[in-house]
Amino acid sequence: MTQDPLVAARERLAAADPEATYKSLLSLVRSDHADVFSTFDYNPGLVFHDPQCVRVDPDPSGVETVDLYTHAAFPDFERVLAEPFADPRNDHLFNNLRNLLFNENKNVAMVTNHGQIIDIALVIGAMLLTVCATDRTFRCAG
Repeated sequence: MTQDPLVAARERLAAADPEATYKSLLSLVRSDHADVFSTFDYNPGLVFHDPQCVRVDPDPSGVETVDLYTHAAFPDFERVLAEPFADPRNDHLFNNLRNLLFNENKNVAMVTNHGQIIDIALVIGAMLLTVCATDRTFRCAG
């Protein structure tokens, strides 16, 4: 009888040396001095450095965290992304987006003409900040 692949994977991960696994994965990283993100040194106290870790519970935060990180990562975030997204002429787009996602339970693909992978996160951050703005009403009766 063949072993369940999930059980086999869990057994293999449980038997793996955490530091050796970390170093093996780290060898796949391609980085340079201009990278926005960098790797952590191996630390057995970090749950996500354990090979058995298949997920790490998120640390809940609000839009303030997105606002902080987007502005830190891209100093022109306000001018290039936040202001154009918040332009009232675009309200209909974000109202439609919210309706599709939350009322009609539809999937929406966001497409960017990004030059770097961080651009995707910045656009998603701008979208989130725009949709979650405290002054946005989405034309709700009230």
